[in-house]
Amino acid sequence: MRCDERDNAEPDFPGFTSQHVDFPRQVYGMPAFFYEGLYVGLKQLRDGNIIRLELAHSRDAVNWHNDPLRREFVPLGPQGSWDSAMNQAAPPVQVGTELRFYYGGKDYEHTEAARKKGHGSIGFGTLRHHGFYSLASGNHTGQLLTRPLLCEGATLSLNAGVRGSLRVALEDAFGHSIKGFSSADCGPVSGDSLQHKVRWKDNESLSRLRGKSIRLRIEIDRGEIYSFHIS
Repeated sequence: MRCDERDNAEPDFPGFTSQHVDFPRQVYGMPAFFYEGLYVGLKQLRDGNIIRLELAHSRDAVNWHNDPLRREFVPLGPQGSWDSAMNQAAPPVQVGTELRFYYGGKDYEHTEAARKKGHGSIGFGTLRHHGFYSLASGNHTGQLLTRPLLCEGATLSLNAGVRGSLRVALEDAFGHSIKGFSSADCGPVSGDSLQHKVRWKDNESLSRLRGKSIRLRIEIDRGEIYSFHIS
């Protein structure tokens, strides 16, 4: 994987050495792991003489995509802190319902002279299950409409943190409301949970929709949605 058009790509010509440029941004390394149907890459981005940690993802481990906003996954610490110049992480360890990312941090830049005087340490950061990204409504009410999905289970669960309330309406593949599964029929969901169970007034489960194509219309007031699952 190389830097793309949004980065300063490393020149590609015979005889190139680092002396030709002032260390352009480049992918220095990328440990990867398989998680919930995706390959996730912990991209080490060399930026001058520091190394930042960003995310990348792929469905086939061949074609990779960067985080479009180029956000640091484990941000460098403040100047002078133990992880202020380089962060390099390993694939996570699952501990209960959280993912632990152990990473090596360094307080010196990637030069031989700095290495002789600097120090490195090991730390870890945590994520909730499915916590890499979320769709957030901020302090407002937002709506999420999924693409058509094959209903293969009876229980709809949501991984979400809801400060207000959340309701789900079900539609068929053409966008028509399914009787008994409207937003008004849905019991409101609130609070922070990895497994919010969604139920409707006259339908405790999705059993009668099994094998059919459905769409979820999720309305959330002041909250974040991380994932959903039909089991």
